[in-house]
Amino acid sequence: MIYLFVILGIEIIFCLIEYNHARAVFANPSFLAMSVITVSTILGVIGNSYWKVNISPLLIRVLLCGFISLYFSDVLAKKTTKRFHYQMANQIREVRINNTRVNIVLIVVVLCTIVYCLDILRAGASLGARGLRAIYTVKRDRSGTNVLIRQGVKIVMAAMFVHTYIFVNDVMILRKRGVKYYKNIIPAICAIICCIFTSVRTEIFRVITALMICLCILIFCKRDWKMTSLKKFIRKIIPYLIIGVFLLVGVKTIVKGTENATSKTYGAFMYVAYYLGTPIIVLGSKLLDGIETYRGNIYGEITFNQLIGFLQERGLFNSVTIQDGSKNVWIDQKNKITANVDTIFGPPTIDFGILGMAIYIFVLFYFLNRYYYKYLYKTQNSPKRNEKLITFSFLAAIPAMAYYTNYFNQYLTVYFVLTLMLIKIIEMYYGMIKVPVHLGVNRNRLYENDNVKGIE
Repeated sequence: MIYLFVILGIEIIFCLIEYNHARAVFANPSFLAMSVITVSTILGVIGNSYWKVNISPLLIRVLLCGFISLYFSDVLAKKTTKRFHYQMANQIREVRINNTRVNIVLIVVVLCTIVYCLDILRAGASLGARGLRAIYTVKRDRSGTNVLIRQGVKIVMAAMFVHTYIFVNDVMILRKRGVKYYKNIIPAICAIICCIFTSVRTEIFRVITALMICLCILIFCKRDWKMTSLKKFIRKIIPYLIIGVFLLVGVKTIVKGTENATSKTYGAFMYVAYYLGTPIIVLGSKLLDGIETYRGNIYGEITFNQLIGFLQERGLFNSVTIQDGSKNVWIDQKNKITANVDTIFGPPTIDFGILGMAIYIFVLFYFLNRYYYKYLYKTQNSPKRNEKLITFSFLAAIPAMAYYTNYFNQYLTVYFVLTLMLIKIIEMYYGMIKVPVHLGVNRNRLYENDNVKGIE
C-alpha cells in the first residue's frame, strides 16, 4: 500500500502544478487526464485496502514519467501554439437553427434508437433470453443482430455531440426554458440508451465528457477565463457526475448479467471503487509480473490493438495471433474477480517500455493540447470556435478516460471515424459551418441576422 500512497502524493503535487499552469481550466487535456487519474488512484487506495493486491515499486516510476510527459506536453504546446484569430461575438448567444431541420434530426435519432433496441431484444429472444436479459445475451453473441440497424448508433452518437453543445449553450449557460431548448437533450438520452443496449458503459462516459467539456469552456468564456470559474463549473457538473455514477451501478446486472461475480459480490460503493479504481492496481500487478508476460507478438500490439485488428481483417498479419484486448489479472481471487484495463500508461508501457510510454504520452498530449490552445483557450464566442468545441468534445474522451485505458486506440476504428464524419455532416446540415471570412463575408453581421438559420 505504501507505493500507492507515494503515487497519490506525486499525482496531487502534479495536479496542483498543472492547475496553476492550466489556469484552472478543467477542459485542458493534461489537467483533465491528471485529475481523473488522481481520483481513480484515491478509489484504488480505498479498494486495495480490501483487495490486498501486491503491486510493483516500478509503478512509481511509470506514473512519475507519465505525469512529467503530461505536464511538459502542455508546457510546450502552450509556448509553441499560435491561437486562431476569430472574428468574435463578445457574448454567448442563443443557437439558432432551422426548427424543421432540428426536428427531422431528432426524429431520426429517436427512430434509430427504438429500432436498435428492438433489434437487440429480438436477437436476444431468438437466443432464449427475454426482456433486459437479452442485452447481456446478445453481448456474448451478436450474430443475430442486424448490421444495417447497428449503423444507426453512429447517427445517434454524432447527433449527441452536436446537440449536447446546443443544450449546454442555451439551457445551462443562457438558462433558456421551454420545449424548444430542452429537446436538445434527446440525443444524449438516446445515446445513453444505446450504450446500455450495446452493453458498453464506457460510452456513457463519452456523453458525460461531451457535456462536461462544453460546459467548462462556455463557463470560462462567459466569465472572461478567470480561474475562479472552476468553482462555478464544479457546482454545475456535480449533478451530472452523480447521474453517471448511478447509471454505472444501476445497469451493472443488465450489461454484465446476474451471474457476474462483481455484480453479486460488491455493493454500490465497492462496485464504483472496483470500476473506477482498479486500473492503477492492475497496472501495478502487471509490472510485478513483468511486462514481458503481457506483451503481444507485434510491436505496438496492445497500444494500437484496434488498428492492428482492422489490418488483420484485411489480410495483413494473418500469420500472427493478436491479443483480444488487455489480459486480466486477479483483483479479488477469493471472490473470483479479475480486471484488465490498466490506465492510459499501461498499453504503451507494455509495448514500448517506460521511456517509450513517456514519448508516446508526450506526443499524443502535445497534439491534443495544441488543438486546445489554438482553437479554444481564452477564445470568445464565435461560429468557428463553437464548431471546434464540438469536435474537441468528441476528442476529449482520450484524456477523460486516461484513468481507464489508452482510449486513443478506439479513435483508430471505422466506428469513430464515421462518427466524426457524421458530426460534420450534421453541422453542415444545420448551417454551423459557414462561408470562410476570406470570401468577403462579414461573419459578425451574418450571425447577427435573425433570418440566417445558423449558429449565433
